[in-house]
Amino acid sequence: MPTVVRVKNAEGLTMPDLRALVSRALKASLFRVDDTDAVLPEIAAMVNDPAFGVFIAVEGGKFKGIMVIALPRDALLTLPQITIFYSEGTKAVSSALIDAGLEWVVGSGFSRFWAINVTKRSDAVWARAFRKAGAPHRIGSIMEFGIGE
Repeated sequence: MPTVVRVKNAEGLTMPDLRALVSRALKASLFRVDDTDAVLPEIAAMVNDPAFGVFIAVEGGKFKGIMVIALPRDALLTLPQITIFYSEGTKAVSSALIDAGLEWVVGSGFSRFWAINVTKRSDAVWARAFRKAGAPHRIGSIMEFGIGE
């Protein structure tokens, strides 16, 4: 049975196995991150910021998943956003991460959220993973443009 904790001490991010998990999560995403060590201070700042939830899943004594949720800070972005979701464990790891994240989102006063898929997985995979939260509704797309390409 996986265990999920909300990271509340940025020192935890210095553990080699956790740093390696973060590195794999970023490399599996569509984020353009060449140096994952450069991102760790940003994630550490999120850990110390009450508007962010950084959740880590442990299964079989090993770090198996991470989810980062950002609560809204302004009138334009009005819903929490799941910006990083990565699991290399069983389906139970993904489910436990989602349960912990949803509990935190609801406890923060929200009944809706955005899941931003910047992974190499299809939107259908994300919709299935998060279906326990309710039916997904596509509200837009993220496009990247290469200026001058």
